[in-house]
Amino acid sequence: MQIKSIAQRFGVWLVCVTFFVMVVFGTINYVLFVNQLEADLNTRLEESIYRIRDLLALHVWNLNENKIQEIAQQQSSVETLAYLEISSDFGDSFYKAEQHMKNERIVFAQREIIYKGHVVGSIVVGYSAKSIEVAKKAIIQSTLFIICVVTLTVFVLAFFIARSISRPISKLTEVARVIAAGNLKAKVEIMSTDEVGALGIAFNTMTEKLRKLNEELEQRVVERTAQLEAANELLHHAKATADAANQAKSEFLANMSHEIRTPMNAIIGMSYLVLKTDVTPKQHDYLNKIDVSAKSLLNIINDILDFSKIEARKLDLESIDFHLEDVLDNLSGVIPVKAYEKGLEIMFQVTPDIPMFLVGDPLRLGQILLNLTNNAVKFTEKGEIIVIIEPVEKTRDNTTLRFSVQDTGIGMSQEQAGKLFQPFSQTDSSTTRKYGGTGLGLTISKHLVEMMGGEISVKSEAGKGSTFSFTAIFGLHTREKEWSRDVGDLIKMKILLVDDSITAQTILREMLESMGFVVSVVGSGEEALVELDRSISEGQPYKLLIMDWKMPGINGIETSRRIRANTGLSPTPAIIMVTAYGREDIMQQAENMGLEGFLVKPVNASILVDTIMGIFEKKIAKHPIRQKPDIPYLLALQKIRGAKILLAEDNEINQQVAREILENAGLNVTMASDGLEAVESVKKNKYDAILMDIQMPVMDGYTATRIIRNLKSEIRNMPIIAITAHAMSGDEEKSLEVGMNDHVTKPIDDKELFTALIKWIEPVKRKVAVKKIIQDQTEIRLPEEIDGMEDRSHHGHGKKIR
Repeated sequence: MQIKSIAQRFGVWLVCVTFFVMVVFGTINYVLFVNQLEADLNTRLEESIYRIRDLLALHVWNLNENKIQEIAQQQSSVETLAYLEISSDFGDSFYKAEQHMKNERIVFAQREIIYKGHVVGSIVVGYSAKSIEVAKKAIIQSTLFIICVVTLTVFVLAFFIARSISRPISKLTEVARVIAAGNLKAKVEIMSTDEVGALGIAFNTMTEKLRKLNEELEQRVVERTAQLEAANELLHHAKATADAANQAKSEFLANMSHEIRTPMNAIIGMSYLVLKTDVTPKQHDYLNKIDVSAKSLLNIINDILDFSKIEARKLDLESIDFHLEDVLDNLSGVIPVKAYEKGLEIMFQVTPDIPMFLVGDPLRLGQILLNLTNNAVKFTEKGEIIVIIEPVEKTRDNTTLRFSVQDTGIGMSQEQAGKLFQPFSQTDSSTTRKYGGTGLGLTISKHLVEMMGGEISVKSEAGKGSTFSFTAIFGLHTREKEWSRDVGDLIKMKILLVDDSITAQTILREMLESMGFVVSVVGSGEEALVELDRSISEGQPYKLLIMDWKMPGINGIETSRRIRANTGLSPTPAIIMVTAYGREDIMQQAENMGLEGFLVKPVNASILVDTIMGIFEKKIAKHPIRQKPDIPYLLALQKIRGAKILLAEDNEINQQVAREILENAGLNVTMASDGLEAVESVKKNKYDAILMDIQMPVMDGYTATRIIRNLKSEIRNMPIIAITAHAMSGDEEKSLEVGMNDHVTKPIDDKELFTALIKWIEPVKRKVAVKKIIQDQTEIRLPEEIDGMEDRSHHGHGKKIR
């Protein structure tokens, strides 16, 4: 039963406390009393045994048994004496008497009998403890009686005391309920001058103060409401000011991006065009460095734009089908020239069971890998950089992969590593710092990795290099089931791998063995010549050599020359030259020697197997056709050559850049210097597509697009593609909202531009008015099936590919 009354609670607690105290007191009293009884019994026992011993000492010495028994019988008559035994020092018993006391506790004591300093015997005396047990029962009964009487008395007193206290408290409670209901004028009736009366007086005083405070509070609420309304007004004004400042920042960033991208388009575009002409090697070097520097500046601008998208939460990921090796191909194509200048070897190590056909965002994945690779190149002066891809987990529909970029660079401390992923953070932020960069690349990479469902981390030690790792989740494409690197009847073919790098040996060996080849490895050109002679003598010749160019001793070119000159090697094995440095002179030497293939590190498995199969004129079973880096450009030339393009651009230099890129691709270009001129031209002529700049005098691109879309004729459906320096978050959406079909940013990327044109221009046969086709350093021929293309970017130097 739940107790609610204070009187009841007080009574119960008081009774419980009293009972507990009495029990404790009684227990202590009982223990002390019993101990005292035990002590008294022991004292009497000691006195008795000493008395008897003294009486017996002489007679035991004289061995007077009659006298001993007489004295013993006299002592045994004592009522409490329950046991008496007298023995000689030899153990002979003179007397032994025992009273049979049922269920009684006996207390024993034993002492030696001494006469004139000699032990002449011993005595054992036992006393009954019956008197103690009787006394115990008496004390327990009396203690229980006292506890009950005291507890009952306290219970009665507690009831009356609690009642006298609870009555005024109950009245006080009633008044408190009235006050709680809102009547602050209610008062407690004071019936006594004791503590309860003092409590009532204090309660009345408190009520009066509450009434006054309530009146003051109501007044303050009125005042505070007025202040809050004023603060609200200030807050709205501050928010408007902040929004205006944010808008101004966005507009400034957009304008700066546009103003920088416009001349950047001219620099990169003109460099691109000049590099396609005949220039001296020194001029070619200058132009290459201009191009690299301009693209580095463009990367900085792109990082700032990406960071602004992250801040605005407008950075989205695509979910499209892609092939992982295409990402690696693109990565190898944009590895900075600085890596080659430093002599760094960059390699891809991909676990054989990695799924290649994935669903996700290949561009953002490539951006992360490029950021990490650029960092590795920046902080590594010698050695190698390895991009490692390995599986983490695979389900029916998804796979989690781990990507690592490992270098042999300067490394960093734990403190430096902890700051890496913060915006604008630099490993070395001093004014004397050796390495540049905005400090945004890793921040953006971290955000992208998290959007891909993964995590990014770094392991590093100062002076011993760094390893950046991240995980990402991708969907699995159904074509993955068709993927195969079946080499047909070339399986078990003997290949000799010649490379001085242990890492390169491991990567290439695993790659080749996963295809079914039998691979032997040597570390120098001299060892390769010895191994070839040995294989001929044993009748097991190698059919293929994969030869690194840069090795200690004789290099790959010289080794290949000696192999070709060795008439004892019959048949002469095919040779694929591999180098980490895509130098034209090395490629030319390899071609002049008639080597069968040329590969530039990093080498991926598809290019390697394609090259080997091409050398031996084999076809790969179930090997899906993937687009190589140059194929989109070639397809663009085939499908849209002769198309009529209206280019609306006000900047003269950008006009020249865009026009030459388009005309060199076989397109017919008409110029318009502003939006109004573009609208008038559209009304008079039919075009296959319009490339529309956004920011132009007289009429901007948005307005011109709206006017064209509102025309009544069929020309309103003409494809319009924004070609603009507006690359901020939301700019592409604005272009699409006004009716444009696509959005291409400046500086112009020819592949991106032609991909957009292919997407929107109908692929029909047209008359090509401009016959000037761009010439690369490699001869390009464009028959109907793109047959006879010579691809020197990665492999098959001197070989034709389809």
